[in-house]
Amino acid sequence: MASADKIHPGGVGEITATFKTAHKKNHQRKSITVTTNDPDNPSFQFAMEGTVIVPYDVSPSYLNFQLVKVGTEATAEVTLTNRTQKTIQLGEPVSPSADLKVVIEKTELKPGESMKITGTFHPKNMDRRILSGFINIPITNLKNKDGSQKSVQVRTYGRVEEVTPTGQNTQK
Repeated sequence: MASADKIHPGGVGEITATFKTAHKKNHQRKSITVTTNDPDNPSFQFAMEGTVIVPYDVSPSYLNFQLVKVGTEATAEVTLTNRTQKTIQLGEPVSPSADLKVVIEKTELKPGESMKITGTFHPKNMDRRILSGFINIPITNLKNKDGSQKSVQVRTYGRVEEVTPTGQNTQK
């Protein structure tokens, strides 16, 4: 957002920019191009750069099951790393689907420690053609500033493929 609609020659203006870090991690760089009516400087660019440190790092970012046939199952795994200075106690994972079972390797994670989170997706029918959502793992010993339960969220994705009576697969 600019501090003024017009800036006269020799004048000064401010531009305020916000970078939202949700679902981002590691090194980030964003640039903004400003266009002007100045014939000598018709546009200029400035950049924001920094490192986003997430307290509970999930890598890769998704439990990705790709394409799964009805009646079969697929397994995917991510690693959770505690990047805080506090030990966290983890509760039972809450899955976005009855067809997705989630297992966590341990219920306590000390600072700097990592563990595996394993998901098994077993679609029983074509009621849900796409699995998309978040597994919610409560952090039972920590609260947010508003008093709500802290949690780790793990994104999920998978597509369901129907098996035809002739045995040929058709993607819906």
